[in-house]
Amino acid sequence: MAARDASPAREAWAAGRFEWITSDGLTDEFVEVSSRVRVRRYLTPERAALFVNLIRTRATLVVPAVETPPCRDPKDATLIGTAIAGEVDYLVTSDKDLLDDPALRDALTARGIEVITADKFWRSLSI
Repeated sequence: MAARDASPAREAWAAGRFEWITSDGLTDEFVEVSSRVRVRRYLTPERAALFVNLIRTRATLVVPAVETPPCRDPKDATLIGTAIAGEVDYLVTSDKDLLDDPALRDALTARGIEVITADKFWRSLSI
């Protein structure tokens, strides 16, 4: 990638300051979402493809846990299952169904997983 494509987050990932944990289902969901017209205003198909390639070659792939704590949006089960299977420290999201559900947050905290926003995560890395 050209220097203009570098971002502090990408540089931190490349430097090994955090590990990206994902699953096939989450990557497939990103591909689907990134093809939506409203998303293309912010992310070109070319940049989305580069990002997906980066994830597929550099991220740690896990099979999501089947048993997950209940959540308000059943579609979030794959994300939660991926976090559990990957034994992550942080589930980074902007999804209010995850951030604002005290029972879910407590269940994940009991497993050592903190649900946080991207902004809080980047601040923890001093980005």
